[in-house]
Amino acid sequence: MKKRHLKVRDTYYEHHLKKWPQPPPVPKIELKGYWLNQIGFEIGKQLQVLPGTDHIVITLAPDKPS
Repeated sequence: MKKRHLKVRDTYYEHHLKKWPQPPPVPKIELKGYWLNQIGFEIGKQLQVLPGTDHIVITLAPDKPS
């Protein structure tokens, strides 16, 4: 699997768009591509996000017992 390069972009929360003065933008990271399926990140799967000081670890959440 090849290395991916992303850019942190700006966005606004929908409920902030009607406020004045407008609050500052929030950072957004978007991941998309067929490669996500190839590593098990299928549509509808739950994820866990573990933030660190200079990194983020994203893993599949464990399946809930039936």
